Amino acid sequence: MNLNWSKNLSQDKPFLSSFLIIIGITLLALVIGNVLGMVAIITVGGLSLENLGDFNSVLSSSPKGWWAVMVAQGLAAFFTFIIPVFVYWKYIEKRELADLSPNKFPAFGIILLMFLLQLLLSPINGEIQAWNKAIDLPDSLQSIEDFMKNSENAMADLTEKLTKFDTIAQFLVAFLVIAVLAGVGEELLFRGLLQRKLMLLFKNHHIGIWLAAIFFSAIHFQFYGFFPRMILGAALGYFYYFTGNIWVPILGHIFNNGLAIVILHLVNKKLISSEFEKMETVPMPYLLSSIILFIGTFWLFIKKTDSKKS
Repeated sequence: MNLNWSKNLSQDKPFLSSFLIIIGITLLALVIGNVLGMVAIITVGGLSLENLGDFNSVLSSSPKGWWAVMVAQGLAAFFTFIIPVFVYWKYIEKRELADLSPNKFPAFGIILLMFLLQLLLSPINGEIQAWNKAIDLPDSLQSIEDFMKNSENAMADLTEKLTKFDTIAQFLVAFLVIAVLAGVGEELLFRGLLQRKLMLLFKNHHIGIWLAAIFFSAIHFQFYGFFPRMILGAALGYFYYFTGNIWVPILGHIFNNGLAIVILHLVNKKLISSEFEKMETVPMPYLLSSIILFIGTFWLFIKKTDSKKS
């Protein structure tokens, strides 16, 4: 384990008590965030109580439904992910948020390498996505499979509606909520807290990174996107470990979500083909090239971060 990580993690509280406290604070914040989201839907969207449980219904039943759902999503993300990290780290660990970064922010070239790695990962994850979608459960689990597919379709429908922007203001607000708030909050919780606690528990950064990635993917409750999201989470985890700075995976997460928003917007405007957004069934030569380039670029990323550690 990197010397800066060893010294930094040695000051953390033990895993079990920390994990239970983090879960407790997060669940409480989740309830508060959802209550505030319901209030936002009622006040911004002008809707009644029976519409609150279905975002697709909110979007179709009110001219301000888009704004109501987006505000609710933003509040939920802020309270579910950012508030628990701040409360736990500041008042339970009694440490500064800067302590989540054992190392200084890396050079700009390293950040560019991280962005390039994510672009190279896209066709690889696209192939994994296609495989993930094709998974069939046994007949005995047909009811579970139907539930997961219906949930996946509902989420896809919601995403499509939320990424159809009529104004620049809508695009900017969506970018703030879906890319920035999600990027900051989820990385603070899953990489900043959970991954470091798992690394402390197992004394092995690979186990910590992959277990945190599994939790990160599972919490989205989308089985047919589980594996590509897990791979993304692991990549962000390695970015965090090798740079030792929490802002690196945060920027990576914002880049990933932000790029998806831009591509979906361009697809909806029919400026690019919808096949570009799916990134599935990549021709084998391109897939192999992406894999080789990803491995080479990742090796370079590790070398560069090793030489820049302070």
